[in-house]
Amino acid sequence: MRIICILVTTILAAARALTGQVRHELGMQVTATTGRPAALVAGLAWAWRPGYRDRLVLHSGLGVAEHRLAARSEVVWHFLLQPAAPSGVGVYGGAGLAGQVARSARGWIVVLVGIESRPGGRSGWMLEAGVGGGVRVGAGYRWRK
Repeated sequence: MRIICILVTTILAAARALTGQVRHELGMQVTATTGRPAALVAGLAWAWRPGYRDRLVLHSGLGVAEHRLAARSEVVWHFLLQPAAPSGVGVYGGAGLAGQVARSARGWIVVLVGIESRPGGRSGWMLEAGVGGGVRVGAGYRWRK
């Protein structure tokens, strides 16, 4: 009986902690890479937070790569260090896959670190640096729900 009480208390505490958690995000993002071909793309990002510290981000954008029209999409998992902070700056790391179509199609593994304002708030800016098609930098703004 004692084990059941502990289990129920733990489940209720976890549910209470997750009640105010951000679940979805929508944003705009600009990403630049130095690889061959170097690219600059801007587009929309959608994110889902399936767990307390996890975020899965899908970013797709259009831009240029070596003076040609280019499209780039990424699917990146983020691990958030301060997911519920209503103010201040939060840090995260991430890894995933990217694909780019310009003159030819290419794919890369993406590894990044990022910072964002108010990770537990309603909106905030973000900055990222890493690798994935050369050196990769990103900047944008996210709205959270």
